[in-house]
Amino acid sequence: SFEDSAIYVDTMRLNYEITTLDQVKETSSKAQTFAKNTDSTLNQFTTSLDSFKTKLIQASNSSNSSTSLNAIANDLESLKTDLISLGNTSINGQFLFSGTSLLQKPLNADGTYVGNGENLDALIGSGVTLPYNIDGQSLFLGKDSDYNRVVSTNISMYNQTKLHPDIMIDGTNIS
Repeated sequence: SFEDSAIYVDTMRLNYEITTLDQVKETSSKAQTFAKNTDSTLNQFTTSLDSFKTKLIQASNSSNSSTSLNAIANDLESLKTDLISLGNTSINGQFLFSGTSLLQKPLNADGTYVGNGENLDALIGSGVTLPYNIDGQSLFLGKDSDYNRVVSTNISMYNQTKLHPDIMIDGTNIS
C-alpha cells in the first residue's frame, strides 16, 4: 500500500464488498429459513381452518343430538387452541408472527394479538432491503381485500303497504 495507493484503495473496496456479500448471504439464509417455516405454519393454519369450517357445517345439521353438538363444540375448542398455538410458533426462540418483537408471544391464551405490525427486513444488497415476514397484525387482524362481502337476508323484501293496508295510509304509518 505504501508503493501504490490505488492498489490499497482497491483492496479495501474489495474487502468491504466481501464483507457485505457475506452479510447478505447470512441474512438471506436466515430470511429463507424464516420464510419456509412461515409457509409451513400457514399451511397448517389452512388445514386447521378447513377442519374448523367442516365442524361448523356439521354443527348446522339439524339432525345432531345434544351429545353430538357437545362433541363438535369440544372439537372446535381444541381447534381454536391449535390455531392459537400455531400463531405462537417460534423458531430458535423467535416468534414468526409477532412483527419485529420476535421475543414476544404474538397471541395470548384467549387469542388476543399483542405483537406489532412491523416487518423484518433482509439486506439483499448495498442499501437494498426486502421484508421477509408476515406480521401477525395484518395476518390476524387485517381485512381481506380480494373480495367484497355483502350481508343480506334470505327474506324477500315486501311492500308493507300492500301487506298491511289497514294500518298504512299512502306509505306512511298512522300509529
